[in-house]
This record gives sequence, C-alpha cells and structure tokens, in this order.
Amino acid sequence: MSSSDKFLVWVLLLASTCHAANLNHENVKTFDMFPQHFHGGEHDPEFDHTAFLGGIKAAEEFEKLHEPQAKEKLAQIVQSIDYTKDGVIEKEELVAHLRENLRKIDVEAAEWQFGEADKDGSGLVSREEYLDYNFGYMKEREKKEKKNQEYIAHAEKMFDAADRDRDNGLSKHEYLAVHNPSNSQETEKMELEYIMGIMDLDKDGAISFQEWLAEGDEEAEFDLDDPEEKDFLDEERLIFEEEVDHNRDGYARGFQELVNIVRPQYHFEAKDEAEHLIELADANTDDQLSYQEILDKYELFAGSIETHKGVYHHEDEL
Repeated sequence: MSSSDKFLVWVLLLASTCHAANLNHENVKTFDMFPQHFHGGEHDPEFDHTAFLGGIKAAEEFEKLHEPQAKEKLAQIVQSIDYTKDGVIEKEELVAHLRENLRKIDVEAAEWQFGEADKDGSGLVSREEYLDYNFGYMKEREKKEKKNQEYIAHAEKMFDAADRDRDNGLSKHEYLAVHNPSNSQETEKMELEYIMGIMDLDKDGAISFQEWLAEGDEEAEFDLDDPEEKDFLDEERLIFEEEVDHNRDGYARGFQELVNIVRPQYHFEAKDEAEHLIELADANTDDQLSYQEILDKYELFAGSIETHKGVYHHEDEL
C-alpha cells in the first residue's frame, strides 16, 4: 500500500467514527472518533506509527526518508518527547506527545473531508455540498423517513451554527466545527442537546449506564449480571466511568460530565496507546522507555526499516 493510500485509509477510518458519520446514525457517542487499534482482534500497527510519528502527514513524510535519515528523525522525535531531558520517556511524557498527535490527526481528517465535500473547488462547502456529502447516499424515500428527517434537520442546524459569517458556506476553519462540534461552544452545545435527546430515554436530564449501553434504542435490554456479557459490560462500564461518570454515581449528569459524550477523549486514547507501546517496548519493565528501548523497537514506533531502503535520493549519486 502506498503512503497516499495509507493516508486515505486513516482519514476514512476517522471519518467513519466522527461527527459526519454520527449524522448518518452509526454511533451517537461522538467522543469515540479514532480508528480502532484492533480490528476483529487483529492489531493495526499503522495506528502505532501514525500516532507516534506526529500524525498522518508526518508518517507519510517519514516513509519518504532513506534509512539513515529515518533513524536520525526517530531519534529527534524521541528527544523531543523527553521533556525533563533525563534520558528516559516517562508514561506521562508519552501520553502528552500522543495526545497532541491525536489532535493533529483529527484536524487532518477534517481537512481531507473538507476537500471531499467542496465539490466545486470554491474554497467553501455550501449547504448543498454539506448535505450531499453527509446524506447523498440516501434514496429519496429514505430521506422522508421521520428519523432521517430529524438527522438532516440537525445537520442543517449544525451548518448554520458553524457558518459564523453567514455567507451560506463553510470555510476550512468553520468546517472544523461540524467535523468536531467541540471546536465551537455553539456547535458543542447543540450537539450535546441533540445526543441527549437520543440517549436520555427517560428524559430525566441524565444518562444512566443502561442508557449508555442502549445508545437511544428504546427496545434494547441488558442483563448487567449476565456472566456471558461480563467482559463487554466491564469494558463499557470502565469507559463510562472514566470518560463521563466522573463521580461514579452511576449517571452522567450536569454539563461537566455530559459534555464528555460529545468531546473527543484525546487523553484517554493517548493513555491507552502509551500503555500499549510501553508494554511492548519496555525491556527492563520499569514502566518507562529509554531512548535505546525505543530505537530497538524501530518497527513498533516507525514501521518497517525496509520501507526506507528503496528510497531514491539524488544526492546519493553526487
């Protein structure tokens, strides 16, 4: 797979879990907007490389380096992560690095989507282009269904909220607010109200764990004591408590908790990724990484070294 193909795959994965996909009612929890680290139980190494190297474009540029340059660049990245300059990468330092890179990836995905939606290349995504990008796949009879009409109406409201200069078109900067509603207070509030309307089935202004699991499905039933569902329920409860139910009272309530349903949880994703990388590279099991431990696991952090050996550089002939 070429580097440009990998870029496309990454952005499509992001697009499939971010707000645009939410408009197509695939997932109401919009905080979960990053590519899955594992697909059907299979580990995706591209996630590690891209998150560590600095984003989609940075990983693409890294692949263009020949071997000595790639190793030097990796060493520079490692040194930049070591904020305390003590020769080791502590977990907190790695989390901070990955968190910032996930933000970059989010913006890169928005920029790619903007280019796809801006069909006429005007530099603005018009209302028609925006609706076509999100709902163009629907047949006319599907658009007339009540649930889909509600989704489309919400999309139009989000467009209006993001269109700050009221020119009936979204600039690249304005588009960030519909890609990730948390980029604007107005779109964030609007998105939260919309999702609460879906998830808060008993309309008490809070989200219980059962409602969290149901994701708006009034007919969904979950036996919290079912031993066969224990792993799934334990994982969901951990996510619920860590990401939204901060006081552990069994409900997400109040703006400070509820808003986390619509905010991308960069920190939690970065924390999981940092723990994963440390587990695989920490040879002396001290829960931190030395420079050498990272360099020794080159393929984990930066991909196959073979990628760089065939790179042609004109200066090699000089």
